[in-house]
Amino acid sequence: QQQQQQQQFGEANGQHVIPPRVFQFNPKLDPITSLTQYCVVRRYAPPCFSAIRSKFSRLYQCRVNVNGTIFSTYPNEYLQEHLAQISCAQKAIEQLKLQEARRPLPLFSEGDADLIDKLYTELQQHPHGTFAKNIPEMFEEAYQQALPEHWWTLVQTSPKFTTESAANNAVIVFANEEADKEKTGATGAIIQMDGIALPWKQKYWQLYTTYCASTVDVWARLFGKEYSERFDSVMSEIDVHMSTQKTRPLSLACKNIYLVCINDCWHRVRVEELDKPNATARCFFIDYGDSDWVAVSELYICETQFLRLPAQAVPLSLFGLEDFAGNPNARRHLDAMLSSKSVVGEILTKECDFYNTESSACGKIQVVLYDTSTEEDVNLNPLLLSKICDDTPPPEIKHKGATNVLVSHISDEGDLYLQILNTDFKYVQKLIQQLIESKFKRDQHKITATDLKRSNLFLICDESNGGDTQWYRGALTETPSYRVEDEEFDIFYVDHGITRRTHISKIFRLESLSTALSKFPRQAIRARLHNIPPITKSIVGRMRALLPANCAAFVKMNKPGKMPYVTVYRRHESSDMLCNINEDIRMEAELECSTASNGEDDDAPINGKHYGLAKNSSGGSIISPTAQQTFVEMTRGLTMTTSVPNSPQKVAELPKLQNYHAIPNDPNDFLEVRVTMSANPSNFTIQPYKDYPRLRDLMKELQEYCENNDEFIPADMVEIGQAYAAKNPDGFYHRVVVVNTYNGDMIHVCFCDFGDIAILRSDQLKILPAKYRQLPKMSIQAKLHGISATHGDWSLEDCLRFRQLTVGQKFVASIKRTTYDKLGAPDTPILDLELIDVTTDEDVYIHEILLQEQRAVKAGQVESK
Repeated sequence: QQQQQQQQFGEANGQHVIPPRVFQFNPKLDPITSLTQYCVVRRYAPPCFSAIRSKFSRLYQCRVNVNGTIFSTYPNEYLQEHLAQISCAQKAIEQLKLQEARRPLPLFSEGDADLIDKLYTELQQHPHGTFAKNIPEMFEEAYQQALPEHWWTLVQTSPKFTTESAANNAVIVFANEEADKEKTGATGAIIQMDGIALPWKQKYWQLYTTYCASTVDVWARLFGKEYSERFDSVMSEIDVHMSTQKTRPLSLACKNIYLVCINDCWHRVRVEELDKPNATARCFFIDYGDSDWVAVSELYICETQFLRLPAQAVPLSLFGLEDFAGNPNARRHLDAMLSSKSVVGEILTKECDFYNTESSACGKIQVVLYDTSTEEDVNLNPLLLSKICDDTPPPEIKHKGATNVLVSHISDEGDLYLQILNTDFKYVQKLIQQLIESKFKRDQHKITATDLKRSNLFLICDESNGGDTQWYRGALTETPSYRVEDEEFDIFYVDHGITRRTHISKIFRLESLSTALSKFPRQAIRARLHNIPPITKSIVGRMRALLPANCAAFVKMNKPGKMPYVTVYRRHESSDMLCNINEDIRMEAELECSTASNGEDDDAPINGKHYGLAKNSSGGSIISPTAQQTFVEMTRGLTMTTSVPNSPQKVAELPKLQNYHAIPNDPNDFLEVRVTMSANPSNFTIQPYKDYPRLRDLMKELQEYCENNDEFIPADMVEIGQAYAAKNPDGFYHRVVVVNTYNGDMIHVCFCDFGDIAILRSDQLKILPAKYRQLPKMSIQAKLHGISATHGDWSLEDCLRFRQLTVGQKFVASIKRTTYDKLGAPDTPILDLELIDVTTDEDVYIHEILLQEQRAVKAGQVESK
């Protein structure tokens, strides 16, 4: 029967015939046979059953993998394995029947106007509206056709529909019964305008920018025969027509298209909002992207022939500048660099995401813009980012007049830290709030002690306030030098002036989380009170009483400079009168001096630095930067289909992992590699590319073994140098080698196939069977040959640039020599090599790029200088 069904669909005679849209399961067959037949017809691999026996009940559960989808009997259990398989197959069939019923239908192709009419007819049957997510299924049931991808755009732009927001970001759609009654112009007919057909098959679009509201709200028109040429032709026709036949509409309605003349130029506009008392309308300029209020007396009928051209304004979002959307300084740079300019856009958004209402990319096209007017193309996105950041000045107290501030902190030395209440400070707070609400993966942005010294700003998680978590921007203080093995550091909160002792697990790399936050100036201004007695403990205590944390005040500049001296005024809570805080402190000090006894410790001047640091002792793991893209690519599509090998009882029975040995000895030989991790050009990790398939297969099998292995390894049984399996922050198991152990159950491991490191507990390790030890360590330490940092040490910008050039990329490596790690195991090789990109017509040497950008010099030049 299976063979007959294959012949029915052309399999037996070699014909390529599309399988039926809906597969009909044969109820006369047993579930396992029926499921197997389904896989044959759909050209899937045979169903793969995996039975699991409970340790306690000794009963069986089962799961089956059908084309990557896993169905399970959980939580039901069965006496026999065969019964569990039958039940699992039956469950799979029930789910597949539902999926089959929803298989793709032919797309509706009768035109946008007919589609709107049909949707309107269906929604009229739901007077209380229906959820937007249910409309596709409702339409398929009614017409046996699937909605085109741009259906939601039609619903949003057509006056025949209205929408309302509901809980959990849901949208309810209603048929607008008033639409039939609304009049547009003299005829009363509502004209529908088709959506613009974008050239999604092209990676690069020729664009003319028309309006820039923010870095995520840029509008442009397309060049080309179907776009700019048609637009120019229609606008010329409008000019000719309106010179003799201007007609005012009898009434106006939202969502309708009209014409308006501004500066002797006609524009097509869509009315978004009506202000009836003032007789004005907020209009969206559909060919430019901006909005403005227009007097209703200036709106004219847009004839049908002028509506055949779709709205030409295309919404864009600048890739990499999303965080700068609310930056108060961004707009003028956008206008200067982009407004009314011809550019080329590299399109990063997929068509399906643009039209998907549940996608974050819905309605906006992410783009990288290039200026191609010069001999060399200029990437405008990083240039804009740099200009916006450089144009943001640090906060400053006015030299004349009063400045509104918050007193955020007073140090033990009597230094005031002030925050100016302006858009800049609110912008920083907003960005931090958005970052926390995004629920970023903390493990991907943790830092090492080495990173801590190289970067300027970090994101700090502060849990010192009774379990109430607060987030701040912070920087390492300039106090004593730290050691690599330290785990707690003095961190200065740059927007508040507070210094706290912070565990490294609560410190996160800010630049990888938000470029805008990492570049924005520090908001805390350090100042001192003018004309007060020498600072003592009692003076500091009185200052803190008069100026509690986060109190509002007025500040007047007395002596500008790097450490400005100021007078602080604060309103009295009961009388609302302004109090001079400097004068209060000076008068109280004079009174105390006349009555206090000599030699009191509290009145001793504070000489030298003293830090009242709140100590955070929360634990955490330390990891180095992770090449997340490589991990995701390596583990994508892992399936649970392999058998589980038995775990050995003695670690001594297992061989240790060997270093990768197939390294060319001849300098003229080459090795294909992929860069997996990068600290700087003198310290990065590579993988041999030819063994990539072997590593991928090993990773697939390793997941199954580890998911079904519940062993526990005591801390005292962990052996330095031995290999185990452990989870990386990407959520998948990897091979690790133990480097060292600390304080009993803190284990320093290296992810030996990628070069990452972490601190784990013994209960996070699993035994690595012998079959997973045959493949040597796939990560190899490397450094670029023949260059060194221009200034002796690689700067943060140098490291980020090298990471951008290399991580996740494939190269040909020319190995010049092999050295060995002096600090690590004596047999750990470090390859001194050149990285060559051979994907272009001319080979590109990475070290030459660093030399050209003056980030590096040839080896030996730093010493000679």
